Amino acid sequence: MHPTPRPLRYFASPALDERVAALVSGEHFDMLHVERLYMFESVRRVFQRGIGRPGPLRVLDLDDLESAKMKRTAAVQPWSSPSKYLGSLEWLKWRAAERAILPQFDCALVCSEMDRDLVGTFHRPRVEVFANGADLDVQGTSRGPEDDGRTVTFLGAMDYQPNEDAVLQFVHEVMPILRQRVPDVRFVIDDQYSLAHVL
Repeated sequence: MHPTPRPLRYFASPALDERVAALVSGEHFDMLHVERLYMFESVRRVFQRGIGRPGPLRVLDLDDLESAKMKRTAAVQPWSSPSKYLGSLEWLKWRAAERAILPQFDCALVCSEMDRDLVGTFHRPRVEVFANGADLDVQGTSRGPEDDGRTVTFLGAMDYQPNEDAVLQFVHEVMPILRQRVPDVRFVIDDQYSLAHVL
């Protein structure tokens, strides 16, 4: 069994790794911004060779703390489910990977105070919080319906389990209550990658 989390191996790109290393060694950059931990394997050469040190500021945008996400996901699985044990194993792999990789960055960007506290336990460089959000002027008017007082919109990727769980809970527990008060209420699920689903 491989000790590296599957997504880190899946997204590894030796060609991109070589290209980034060549760029950093040949030009001056103020910052190397790595979007999500998945991309670390594609910039590893810059870190291993120390190219350009002191070189560009190394910033990691975490978006999600993968170990915390895997731990929460595994925790809600039934004890009889293989997913619980596979998820727990992935959690341990992610935790080890984060503890090895994050200290190599000068700054980590996270989405919540809770993630900052978690990262701060093993990542001494600077940790900054940038909360998630959506620009409703951009997101809401081009594709969604006008505000008609009876439409609730969920905006988020539906290939992400916490979003799927949130939608299911809303449909089963909240929509029946809303329908008692607003019989023609609509629930629009817009995952940004496909046409909106209307319930």
